[in-house]
Amino acid sequence: MRKGEIGQVLIEALVALGAAVAIVGAITTIVVTSLNNAELAKNQNQATQYAQQGMEAMRELSETDWSDFIGHNAINYCLDQGSLDLPSANTDSPNDCKWENDIFSRQITINHSSPDCQGDPSAPVTGSQVIVTVSWSDSKCTDHNNLYCHKVALTSCFSNINAEPTI
Repeated sequence: MRKGEIGQVLIEALVALGAAVAIVGAITTIVVTSLNNAELAKNQNQATQYAQQGMEAMRELSETDWSDFIGHNAINYCLDQGSLDLPSANTDSPNDCKWENDIFSRQITINHSSPDCQGDPSAPVTGSQVIVTVSWSDSKCTDHNNLYCHKVALTSCFSNINAEPTI
C-alpha cells in the first residue's frame, strides 16, 4: 500500500463511521418520537374513556333524580374515578380533582341556563348543558401553574325525560 492510499482508506473509514452514526441517530430519534406519540395516544384514549364515563354518570343522575340533578348548577365538580356521586363542594382547578397517581383529573360543569341547550329559540331554556373535562399530565407539561396541560372535553345537553309535556 502506498502512503497516499493509507490516508484515503482512513478518510473512507471515517466517512463510513460518520454515516453509520448519523443513521443510528436518526433511527433512535424516530423510535423515541414514536414511543412518545404512543404514550400521548394512550393517555388521550384513556382520558376520552374517563370523560365518557363521567357523561354517563351525569346522564344516569339526570334520568333517575332530576331534582337532585337540577340542584347542581354552574359549578365545577370533581368526579373521582369509579364514583357516580358529585361532591357538594366545587372547584375551579383541575389540580383539585386529581386521581390515578396524580396523572388524570376529571371535572364536571353543569349549566341549567345554557342557551346552547335551548330547543325552540323563542321558548324558555329547557335543557341543561353538561361539560365533562378530563385533563392529564405528562413529561411535556412544564408549566408549574398548569400541571395538567392536556385535556379532553365532552359536552352534552340533558332534559327531564320524566316531565309531563305541557299543552
